Amino acid sequence: MSRFYYDHHPIATVMEYSQGSLGRVFVIRLEDGEDLISSVDRFLAVKGVASGMILFLGALRGGGGS
Repeated sequence: MSRFYYDHHPIATVMEYSQGSLGRVFVIRLEDGEDLISSVDRFLAVKGVASGMILFLGALRGGGGS
């Protein structure tokens, strides 16, 4: 863990940070009517993804659950 010091701040402030790099990046497009959770779960299993981040762009239909 590294530390970053704010020199020009009236109160001594230290922010800890770490640096990484992107590994594999996937862009997935689901077809209309495909189940989001099961499709992504299946894709991650096939690709051997153990951890990551998902950013969704778009809309869901009928995902309210009520």
